Amino acid sequence: MISVSNASYAVIITDSNDEVISFNPVAEALFGWRSDEILGLQLSKTIFHHSGSRLYEFTSAAKTEPSSSKSLLSENKARHRDGHEIPVQLIISKLETPKDTSYLINAVDIREQLRRENTIRNSLILQKIINSILQLTLKNISLESFFIRTLELIVSYKSLKLLPKGAVYLTDLETGQLNLQAHIGFTPEQIEACTTVSPGICHCGRALSTGEVQFASFVDDRHDIRYLGMEPHGHFCIPILSSGRVLGVIDFYVREGQQPRSEEQETMLAIANILAGVVERKKMETQRASLVDRLHSAMTAAWNEKLFTNSIIESLNNGLLVLDPDGIISVINPFGREILKNFTAEKSLVGLNLSQVFQKNISDRLLDNSLPSSSMTKEISLPTLSGEDKVIGYHTVPWKDSQSRELGHIISLTDLTEVKRTQREMEKMNHLITVAEIASAVAHEVRNPLAGIKTMSQSIEENMEPEDDNKEYLVRIIRQVDRLNELLTNFFTFAKPVTPKRRKVSLIDIIGETKQLVSKKLTNRNIKFYEAYEVKLPFIFADPNQTQQVFLNLMLNSIEAIEEDGIIDIKAHILESDDPVVQLFPEFGLHLPPENYVKVIFTDNGCGMEKETREKAFKPFFSTKSQGTGLGLSIVYRILQENNAVIMLDPDVVDGASFIILFEK
Repeated sequence: MISVSNASYAVIITDSNDEVISFNPVAEALFGWRSDEILGLQLSKTIFHHSGSRLYEFTSAAKTEPSSSKSLLSENKARHRDGHEIPVQLIISKLETPKDTSYLINAVDIREQLRRENTIRNSLILQKIINSILQLTLKNISLESFFIRTLELIVSYKSLKLLPKGAVYLTDLETGQLNLQAHIGFTPEQIEACTTVSPGICHCGRALSTGEVQFASFVDDRHDIRYLGMEPHGHFCIPILSSGRVLGVIDFYVREGQQPRSEEQETMLAIANILAGVVERKKMETQRASLVDRLHSAMTAAWNEKLFTNSIIESLNNGLLVLDPDGIISVINPFGREILKNFTAEKSLVGLNLSQVFQKNISDRLLDNSLPSSSMTKEISLPTLSGEDKVIGYHTVPWKDSQSRELGHIISLTDLTEVKRTQREMEKMNHLITVAEIASAVAHEVRNPLAGIKTMSQSIEENMEPEDDNKEYLVRIIRQVDRLNELLTNFFTFAKPVTPKRRKVSLIDIIGETKQLVSKKLTNRNIKFYEAYEVKLPFIFADPNQTQQVFLNLMLNSIEAIEEDGIIDIKAHILESDDPVVQLFPEFGLHLPPENYVKVIFTDNGCGMEKETREKAFKPFFSTKSQGTGLGLSIVYRILQENNAVIMLDPDVVDGASFIILFEK
């Protein structure tokens, strides 16, 4: 017989009839049997159940296959002498002797191993649930939707043994009651009965008042709230706790009679902790949004009393710079970066001194907050890296802390360039309208007396003798009256242009007809006339007669500006989206896409215009000619405006003049 008394694990030896012939001390301690009590008894009737026992299967197979000497490794449930079950791992080996066949059974208690495996398994399940809930927190969904999807997620894990029913309640800070926020599986009767729950009432109310988990395996007398059609069930009511405060309660349902397990409760508490974080975060977001709104509305009224945060600065719709006492930029918002990139090639502006962005005298001016500035926005014109001038509005105040100690400067910047351009255009339009009204009134009042003067002069001339010396004076008077009439006609054209009859017309045909009207002047002055049009140039949408008047005025202006041997050049093509002219759309109130316009470039190599002349070119009554009325280009501007077209001078052309006209297709 093999000695097994000193083995460190339970060792049992049985004969071929399943009777115990050896039982070591470890086996006695594990199974509760003394060796002298179990020797001679069948193992299957004392420790291992006969039915389904892997031990029985092994010994039965060994009897039918005597030559087999294989060992069996298996897990079984053993029965302690007091009746409770013990999970064990068995290693069963057949022992052959000349007299008999016996079986060596090594039994290892695996309760701790199974407990650890169960803990790991529960941890994995909990981790999956937590990960899924955390992913839900990243989605842009309402708190109610988040709770519903969380409930659906949790009850879907079969290992938790939950019914597909549950609810989330949140504590009302004013009433102290629980308010139903989300639910799954509730009937209309239950929703009505459980919309609000008072502290201490029913299981959820007791979870609220005690801050402890409440469990009930069936509907007992603690179930205070009843409703029609209530089915048998059990409850898990877990408080949502944060810093000792009960923010709400999660209510899960279990089958009637189901007993609580510690791993389930741990899982529920972990989930409640996550929900506590979500609820707290939602409250903080609400409070933060409210705080930002209050700060935003109070900034202009109490600018020097607020402490700024990056989130507030980022939300402003104008440039904002925060600088330390030495003028070093510590914070700059996106609009501020957009403005300053016009003046410096540096990519990172934080940490730069303002004098590294602008010249020293300009940075000193921007930092000067000595003047009262509670409602004052100062303006400064600055050259950009590209050479363009930009008008910047700025507002500087001291940056102070809560004790009114100055920490630096806060500068608000606004790009006013487009605003100024619009203002100039509006002033130009207002001026044109005013002049038009005056011109119309003057022309109306003067035309009638002129007609009388001409009529009387012609009558006197007819009655005079041919050789009368005074007849020449009357001829001159009539000539000047005709000249004034022509001027008054221009007044009327400028003041009250005829309503255009716009239609699809060929720009090429209009220019061709206009060229015929001035062909003699072109020939007399030896002026070459060039045209270049895009292939299949589309028609423009304009009044053909008024458009011809525009090009006639421009051609006559160019002919007068060219002494001899000059050039007039006209090009036309569809406007492209990357054309620099597109940037000026807002200035002229153009809203259609660039491809909806035809661009005409009208150029001559005449005497050109000085910068001051360019700025006043379209103003009425402005002329550099001794005999000019100053209405030619004003009429052009007004006619094009009536036809939803625009005209501008190309500032890059110095020799001669170049006009850019945009017509709608």
